[in-house]
Amino acid sequence: MLDASSDRKRVFSMFLDALSTALLQICNEENLSYEAAAEKVGCSPEFFGRIIRKRSSPTITYFERLCRGFERTPNQLLGISDSVDELLHRIPMCVTKMRVIPAANLANPVCPRCNCSLEREYQAFCDRCGQHLLWCRFYRESSIIISSSQEYNEGSATNSSNSR
Repeated sequence: MLDASSDRKRVFSMFLDALSTALLQICNEENLSYEAAAEKVGCSPEFFGRIIRKRSSPTITYFERLCRGFERTPNQLLGISDSVDELLHRIPMCVTKMRVIPAANLANPVCPRCNCSLEREYQAFCDRCGQHLLWCRFYRESSIIISSSQEYNEGSATNSSNSR
């Protein structure tokens, strides 16, 4: 069992790493010295440098100043995507299709997001797009897609070449 304090330290370290990386990237992109960046944010150059070197952590007030000074949202500043599309795969979707290839005597469930055949039933995530999968309605509401063995072979070749 993990110790709660070690978990907090690990998460806090990840926060400081992400913030330091983002601040360095902003300074490089905008061609700012630490002094100019600190002035833009409204803190001392020494404190700004300590944040970048991960020797100090900003309070919520200073974190807000960083966001306002660099005109970024907290997510943008920490490198977390604001795009809803990138987060949709985390919302579970029900698997409701089965791809049947009579010539090969195969039947595989189909991912509701990318429409690729899944390797096995009841896997938690699609191995191709990462979609979180639910199986609650699979046997009651499944529709069947009948494919030729040629389509299956072409799909397998495409999927294996994409995974390399």
